[in-house]
Amino acid sequence: MKQRLNDYWSSLQTRWSIITASIMVSIFLLLSLTMFFSMKAWLLEKEKQNTNATMNELVQFFESKGPFLTISDIRSNRTLMSSIIEKKQSVRLLNSDGIELLRINDVESFSPIPLKRVPDNGFLLEQSTLKDRHYLHAFGKVQLGNYPFYLQLQHPLDDFVASTSYMLGMLVLFTLIALIGTFIVSFFLSRLLIQPILDLKSEMVNVRLNGLTENIQLKSTTREMNELYDQFTLMTDKLKESFDNQTQFLADASHELRTPLQVLEGHIGLLSRWGKNDPKIIDESLDISLKEIEHMKTLLNEMMLLSREDSPVISYQDVDIDSLLLHLQQELKTVFPASQFTYTPIIATVKVSLTEVALHQLLRNLIVNGLIYNKNATPMVHVTPTIEKYGVRISVKDNGVGLTEEQQKKVFNRFYRVDDSRNKRKEGSGLGLSIVKSFLIKNGGDISISESSPSGTTFEIHLPLYDVFYSSKEDGSPNSPKKE
Repeated sequence: MKQRLNDYWSSLQTRWSIITASIMVSIFLLLSLTMFFSMKAWLLEKEKQNTNATMNELVQFFESKGPFLTISDIRSNRTLMSSIIEKKQSVRLLNSDGIELLRINDVESFSPIPLKRVPDNGFLLEQSTLKDRHYLHAFGKVQLGNYPFYLQLQHPLDDFVASTSYMLGMLVLFTLIALIGTFIVSFFLSRLLIQPILDLKSEMVNVRLNGLTENIQLKSTTREMNELYDQFTLMTDKLKESFDNQTQFLADASHELRTPLQVLEGHIGLLSRWGKNDPKIIDESLDISLKEIEHMKTLLNEMMLLSREDSPVISYQDVDIDSLLLHLQQELKTVFPASQFTYTPIIATVKVSLTEVALHQLLRNLIVNGLIYNKNATPMVHVTPTIEKYGVRISVKDNGVGLTEEQQKKVFNRFYRVDDSRNKRKEGSGLGLSIVKSFLIKNGGDISISESSPSGTTFEIHLPLYDVFYSSKEDGSPNSPKKE
């Protein structure tokens, strides 16, 4: 029970309803109190005006009669007396010593008259409470002949108190009605507002239970929720793509590693059974096993390199392409002594979106690919770098057997290898060109096959220069040295 209450009070809908209702009721109460006190002040002012009007009539009447005022004169003024009686007012006349001389419309008690504070002109108005009744008292001076007298008018505020009490009661009642009404309305409105969130939650639960197999189709009447739905859909699509790629990657990797492991297992078994005393079998098995281990190392390194393709974009670096190609030439000469690797120098240092190490790896991958997949007695690869207006183009041309149109469409896919008839030297991992393309695209570049025929294939790498990549207004000249 306690948990249910906690869940209820912690829900967004309940909090939204309470906060909205509180704000609306607070505004309503503030406006109502402002109106209440304004009306109260206005009613009190009307009571004061009535009291002053009666006092003026009394002063004029008494002063008109002067010292010869009699009871008969007072009784004969029916208009004034009727007004006093209807308003339930009481009047008394006092001498300068505060002794009461006359009382009209007698009541049980009067408020004491503050003789010293009564002004010579005008009236003194005060409020008081006598026996749980509220009164408005008016004190003034009246001149009867040569003698000053004090006049006191006691005006009951029964109607004023009844009106303000009624207004206050209505204020409390309407505040309660407003509180309940706004809470109910806010509750249902908040339900409508958070319904898209509940729909999104339902889809998330569905994804958790059923996976990313179903298409998510959520629509809302609000722009913000549609944007949230779109982002959620993009996120799930990205996750699905990532999971699919991971599944495919693991399946392909398992398939690729199975063959060298089987070869190793076979030769180790051969050594265990018959090769212990046969040097020829030992040498042959060890040689093949070492090659398979080297092949697995290459495969694993390329897989690790490919798995980092979602890392942050590499910053721009100065690259001396001639120095890089010379280093590659010397490196590959020892590995492929029967092959020929040449390049066209450009005598320039460029600032591109790859580090020199990364560009070295990518070019080495392409060059080695051209040397390995080659049926000629002397495999040849020639690299031609060119500085163009909007970037650097590096052509890698080999003298292999070329690629068919179907092979050109698949050659950049992971773990894809063309027919083994192209390769008489080494079994590749099928990851090399995929790594090259992934790295280049990630860094704003690209790779394509510009030419492929039975006499060879030409790959072209396109890399953005620093100024072009950042929309610089400077133009470079083709085949001219360009430094940043």
